Amino acid sequence: MEKPETQSELDLSPESSAPAELDGPQAADATAAATADAAVEATAAAEPSVADAPTEPPVPTVKRQRYFSYYIGWAIISLALLPAVSTFCIYIIGDALYSVLPSDVSVYLAMVPILLLSIAIWLLFLLVIRKKPLPPTAFARYAPVLIWLSFNILVFNLIEVDIAIQLQPIQLYSGFLFVAVAPHFLLVFGFSMGGRIWLYFIVLLCEILPAVPAIWLAGRIRKQPARYQHRMLVISVLTAIIIASPVVTYLIDHIDVLPDDREVERVGNDLDLWVYEPSNLDNILEPTTNPSLRITSDYPRLDGATAAYPIYATAAVSVYDGLAFGFSPVPDPYSENSKTEPEPDYYGNYINCSTTPYAYDALIAGDCDVTFAYEPSAEQLQAAADASLELEMTPIAQDAFVFIVNVDNPVDSLTVEQVREIYEGKITNWKQVGGNNEKILAFQREVGSGSQTIMLSEVMQGREMVSPPKEETYFGMSALVVAVAADYRNYAAALGYSFRFYVSGMQANPNVKMLAIDGVEPTVANIESGRYPFIATLYAVTTSAQSNPHTDELIQWLAGSEGQALVRRVGYAGYAGSANSVSSSNSSNSTNSTNSTDSANSADSASARKPEPAL
Repeated sequence: MEKPETQSELDLSPESSAPAELDGPQAADATAAATADAAVEATAAAEPSVADAPTEPPVPTVKRQRYFSYYIGWAIISLALLPAVSTFCIYIIGDALYSVLPSDVSVYLAMVPILLLSIAIWLLFLLVIRKKPLPPTAFARYAPVLIWLSFNILVFNLIEVDIAIQLQPIQLYSGFLFVAVAPHFLLVFGFSMGGRIWLYFIVLLCEILPAVPAIWLAGRIRKQPARYQHRMLVISVLTAIIIASPVVTYLIDHIDVLPDDREVERVGNDLDLWVYEPSNLDNILEPTTNPSLRITSDYPRLDGATAAYPIYATAAVSVYDGLAFGFSPVPDPYSENSKTEPEPDYYGNYINCSTTPYAYDALIAGDCDVTFAYEPSAEQLQAAADASLELEMTPIAQDAFVFIVNVDNPVDSLTVEQVREIYEGKITNWKQVGGNNEKILAFQREVGSGSQTIMLSEVMQGREMVSPPKEETYFGMSALVVAVAADYRNYAAALGYSFRFYVSGMQANPNVKMLAIDGVEPTVANIESGRYPFIATLYAVTTSAQSNPHTDELIQWLAGSEGQALVRRVGYAGYAGSANSVSSSNSSNSTNSTNSTDSANSADSASARKPEPAL
C-alpha cells in the first residue's frame, strides 16, 4: 500500500503553488499585496547597483610649494638681475650718451634699454617656468609687484623724513637704508650725488611694471586666468595712488630746489687757506720787513672771517716774534730731548679761522682776543649784550660788496634800485634790465654770514628779500639735506653777491664778471674814494672784557701806515682814519663814517700794491 506524498514532495510550480481561490474580502487584500510587491521589484530592477556605478576621477590638490619656483624667480630677477642691468645701462650706456648729449637727456635715454630688457627678461622667465602652474588668484600672482614697490616707497619716505627733520645718522637707521637699497646702491649713490633721487623710482618702474602685462599674457596663453581680477584691479588702483603720492609730493616740494649738480661751477665765499697758513712752510704770505712793533710774549689770539685771514695771518707773522713755523709735534714721553729741551711755541696756537659766525661766538665766549670780520649781525650784537659785553670795532680795511654774473651775460651794470627790486622779487627776468629773456636765478647767502649781513644792512636797508633758492645736498646714505643754496652757481641766468677779494683777489675767476653799480666799477680807486656805492668795512673787533695788553698795540699797528700797506699788499683797499674805533652802541653808523682817502697811507703803500687782476 503506497504512502501519501508529503508537502515537500509536492509540485511547487507556479500553477500548483497558486493560492486557492478566495472569496470576498480576502481576495481583494491578496490582489493589493501582490501589486505592491511587483512595484517594489520593478523599482529595484530599474536602479543600478553601487558596484555598477561609473567611478569619477579624483580632484587634484595643488600644493603651495608648487609655486616655489615662481616666487624664487621673482626674487632673483628683481633683486639681482634687473639691478645689474639697470646699473649697466645708466653707467655705461648713459655715460656714452653723455659725451654727445646733455646730462638729463642721456639719463632718460638710458632708461629705454632698461625698459626693453625688463620686458624681455620677464617674458623669458615665464617661458622658462611654462610647465609650472601660476598662482590661482590675482593677488597671489601679482603680490610681488605690490610688495616690491611698497617696500621702496617706505625707503623713499624714510629719506624724505630725514630731509624734513635733519635726522642724524645712527647705526641702525643707516644700516637699514643701506640694506634696503643694496641692489641699486650704485644707482642711488649716483642719483643722490646728482640731486636726482626721483630717477631711482623711474628705474624701479621700468624694471617691475613690465612684469604685469607679461604675467597677464602668460595666464591667457596657458588658459589659467587669475581669479578675483576685479578685486586686484581695485588694489592696483589704490597702490598706484599710494605710489604716486610721495613721488608727486617730492616733485612739488622740489620744484624750486636746485639739484646737487657738481657739473656747474660754483663761486663760494671760501679760499684755499692753506696757502696763507703760517704752519705751511710754502705759504704765500708777504710779511712786513722790520716792523715798528714786535710782540714777544702774551700773543693775542686771533680769529675771524675767511676773507680776513690773509690780513691777520700776515700781521701775526710780521709782528709776533719768537714763534715757530710748522705744526706742534706730538710729545714723545720716552725721548730724552723732550725732558731737557723746551717745547717751541707755534703760530698755529694763536691764529684760527672759524668763519664769521663762529669767530664772533669765540670772541664773546672769551676764546679769542680779536676777531677780524665785517660788521656784526643783529643776532651777534644781541649775543654780546646778553653776555654783558660791548663790542669795540676798529676799521682796518675796505672791500667792495660786488654782484656777479656769468661772463657771457650781456648785462654789465645795474642800478641800486634794480638790485633791490631783483631781490624783492619785483624784477624776475633779465629782459627787464636789458638782458636775455631768462628768469633771474638770484642767489643769497646763509643768515649770519658776513656777506648776508652786509646785503641786508647796506643794500636792502630794511626791504624784505624773497626766499632764497634752495639746494639738495647729499652727505651720505641718510643725510640728504635741503638747505639754502649758499654758493653762487654760475648758470647763464644766475646772479649772486660776494666780496671783491673773493672774485678778483688771490683767486681770480675768468668765468664770472663783476657788475658795475650805477655805472661805477668796483676798483680799488673807486672803493677808497667812496664812489662805489656798496663798500664793506673790515673791522678788528674786541670786547669790553679784553685784557691782553698787546691787543690794542696790534690793532693800532694795523691801522697805521705799515698795517695799511700790508692790507693793500694782500689785495684789499685801505681805510682812511682807520685808527678810530667804533663801539657796538653806534656801529650802525660806522660803515660810512669816513670815506675819504688817506693820501699819506696811499703814498706809503703804492709800491707794495699788487695790480688788480683782470676778470
